[in-house]
Amino acid sequence: MLSDEEMKAIEKIRSFNQYNWEMNNLKEKEFAKPYFDALDTILNLIEKQSKEIEELNEALDEWINGERTSMFHIHKDKIKAKIEELDKEEKEVLKGTKGQDRYAIKQEYMHKRSGLQSLLEKE
Repeated sequence: MLSDEEMKAIEKIRSFNQYNWEMNNLKEKEFAKPYFDALDTILNLIEKQSKEIEELNEALDEWINGERTSMFHIHKDKIKAKIEELDKEEKEVLKGTKGQDRYAIKQEYMHKRSGLQSLLEKE
């Protein structure tokens, strides 16, 4: 959006443009009409593009926020899938182990899962 200062400048140019138009005689008006029309067109274009930029910025903000939300769900799903994968892997590794080895393996996988679980809780 245009700042107050920029909007005031546009209004000054418009009023100056209008004043000059009204003060000129007929011959000068015919000569100056393309200039006045071009100036009005440029001022309208500036205002229009300013509004379009503001709308695009709002749309971009909405899109970015939407992307963050969907990325959050994607990451969350990946973390959950990795935890499930670790559970299956642990069961396979534990087959045929006993005693101290079994305890060490369980501790290792518990540590891996707790790290992933803490990521889930942060998000």
